[in-house]
Amino acid sequence: MPEDKDVILIKLGGSVVTVKDSSNPAPQLQNIDQLAKELHRARKKTGVKMILGHGAGSYGHPQAAKYHTMEGVVDENSLIGASEVRLSVVELNSIITKRLLSAGEPVVSLPPAALLTSADGSVVSIFPNPVVNFLKIGMLPVIFGDVISDEKKGFTIFSGEQVLNLLASNLAKFGLNPKFVIEVGETAGVYGDLSKKDTIPLINKDNFAEIEDKLGGSASTDVTGGMAHKVKEAYQLAQNGIPTLLISADEGNLYKAILGQSVIGTWIR
Repeated sequence: MPEDKDVILIKLGGSVVTVKDSSNPAPQLQNIDQLAKELHRARKKTGVKMILGHGAGSYGHPQAAKYHTMEGVVDENSLIGASEVRLSVVELNSIITKRLLSAGEPVVSLPPAALLTSADGSVVSIFPNPVVNFLKIGMLPVIFGDVISDEKKGFTIFSGEQVLNLLASNLAKFGLNPKFVIEVGETAGVYGDLSKKDTIPLINKDNFAEIEDKLGGSASTDVTGGMAHKVKEAYQLAQNGIPTLLISADEGNLYKAILGQSVIGTWIR
């Protein structure tokens, strides 16, 4: 059983919670409801603390690509563009938090724009205290990929993975133990051969460089880098002693992964 200081961090991919290649924002409500129920059932059974993050999918990436929001203030349309991106991702976050609440979870949405700042894309300050305080009283903090204030560019975008991993790296300062991260996506982890869909069970220092060379991005518009980005972020986090498990959204997988049961997927250690 988990200790009171243990925290599991979970990221729901944009391709799981939305129809990612849709020309208009479209949530996958059936997936969201299924994962919300699995998370709630696992929390009731284990009592473990959790932080949940989610991607933007069709709610943020198309606008961000149109306005080059990742690059910051680049022309006269940039400010309106950043507003559109934020409005879109907050809309998706509202949908997800409502479904979690309906499943019985005491959720609290915490926009990363209020938790951290950057300079030229690198973090210069992070304020995890609200996340920690809500965790300690038993609530479920929910974060998402967001437009972040940047001292050089004006603003940029941090993915859900980046924000979750930054939080994970700072929890120990507050006496908490980030046990591991679970990333829920379309595929059962990282495939060695896409045509055969054979999952690589483990990525570590022995094979990371070889696998990194083979990784692609996303088939849909994804300004934050797709699978290659996920694996690189997870590998960096693993250097701090926090492993990540990449799994598919197939029914039962998230529940089993939270409980520490065997699930087909890729561990990054």
